[in-house]
Amino acid sequence: MKIGIFGGTFDPVHLGHMIIAREALERLGLSELWFVPAGNPWMKDEWKISPPGYRLKMLELSIRGSPAFKISHVDLKRPGLSYTVDTLKDIKGETGAGDSLYFIMGIDSLKSFPTWKEPGTVISLCTLVSVPRPGSGKTLRVEILEKKVPGIREKVIFLPGPEIGINSTDIRQRIKEGRSIRYLVLPEVEVYIKRHGLYA
Repeated sequence: MKIGIFGGTFDPVHLGHMIIAREALERLGLSELWFVPAGNPWMKDEWKISPPGYRLKMLELSIRGSPAFKISHVDLKRPGLSYTVDTLKDIKGETGAGDSLYFIMGIDSLKSFPTWKEPGTVISLCTLVSVPRPGSGKTLRVEILEKKVPGIREKVIFLPGPEIGINSTDIRQRIKEGRSIRYLVLPEVEVYIKRHGLYA
């Protein structure tokens, strides 16, 4: 099987996430796509992340009716900081020997990939799938990455698709200011956020 891995805090999950997931599923011919909500990500320290239960429920509401979309709890179950290399090792332990992993990331993250923990091990475990992000540029010379992470040239795919200008930071700020988030998240997620007073 070809399995897509889409990690993030998903705080909250929004329509941009869902569009990217659907694009990857269809364009790469994936059998499944796993959303992997972060436990304690090493790069996110600018805000207090919502408890896992809330983020999981919003993901469950968002993937309802899409059987190819799954949720993995590997990062939530692991204590300490969440690193991609550990996530992929854990997922490899849950999948079949013949399964291939495709790790979905923004092109901005790909640019900083050489600074990640054990980047060489990461590319031995999966193929990187780079998606465009507004303001991050549409192209990246793989030769530059190859000098820092040998072998990455054969392990990265640039996924064409729309640049989605929706982000969780803006959504949280809008809620804090009492502004509408309609058309930024699924209606079920909007209702859930209001019901539980999240981000207000």
